[in-house]
Amino acid sequence: MTLRPGPHGAQQLRGGDDPPHWTDSWYYGLLPLLLYVALAVVAMAFWKGMACAPNGVAGVIVGLLLLSVRDEYDLVTWLAPKRDESED
Repeated sequence: MTLRPGPHGAQQLRGGDDPPHWTDSWYYGLLPLLLYVALAVVAMAFWKGMACAPNGVAGVIVGLLLLSVRDEYDLVTWLAPKRDESED
């Protein structure tokens, strides 16, 4: 399967026998984007010398850590049954 760039290539990734779960676009796309935008806002708060900036960094890092744990758990629970299918 050859992937094409652009929206048509993204549609190819969605097809197949095992389509992605509806939460994948939220947890792998939107939430990381929002957390990194929040990190950029906190970086500007540091630049301006605001006192709440360290707490903002802590909150964003905890959010990224929790999101990463959830994503890795999702990946492992998706990969584990795949191994059994390939051995047959």
